[in-house]
Amino acid sequence: MARTHPTPQRPLFLSIMAGAPLVPPTPFQSHTLTYLISLPPKSLSAVPTAIESSLNALLFKYDPRLLGVLFHYANIRFENNTASGRVLNETPYIHYKITCDAVVFRPITFRRMQGMQGVQGGGNGTADTADKEEDIVISAMVNKISTGHIGLLIMSKINGSVSSLKLPGWEFSEDEDAWVHEESGDEIRVGDTVKFVAENASSVGGIMDLEGRLDNNEL
Repeated sequence: MARTHPTPQRPLFLSIMAGAPLVPPTPFQSHTLTYLISLPPKSLSAVPTAIESSLNALLFKYDPRLLGVLFHYANIRFENNTASGRVLNETPYIHYKITCDAVVFRPITFRRMQGMQGVQGGGNGTADTADKEEDIVISAMVNKISTGHIGLLIMSKINGSVSSLKLPGWEFSEDEDAWVHEESGDEIRVGDTVKFVAENASSVGGIMDLEGRLDNNEL
């Protein structure tokens, strides 16, 4: 009978330490993240590489605890500055507690996060500045047009949409296959770039899905 080997497990998110808020508002936030990474014994010959592979699997995957996605990481540190892991409860994995510096793509301001799932672990001066935050404006490419919404693609990886209910002053033209502004005559077509403000985030198959509106300067 062939011997089976345990496969790497998804890193377990433990905590987040937020960096200082950035001005002007940007969706890219600096944080220090802590994970518990479980590796199979076959990874012992190349632990750093296996840990990087585990973190790479998290890139651009929506995590509600981050209220965004892991965009970039660097400077991986092991607990107690040692690369030795632990075996827990006789499981076939070796567990490593690591910390890394990270950039999180978080497109929603803290005042809009109220009512959404909070970030675990705390941070420095974040919630206190919620009411002072401006909208975070994101560049997005229009990849779909319909009578009910405008579909968007952000950084070629993240889906976004603007419902027709969020488009006052705009009207869909079937003849032009575009959204046309009633006063200015401006048009929004597939392939155009627009300024987008995210108001809600969800996940479909691990892919971040944003709903929101056009930036007021687009109206």
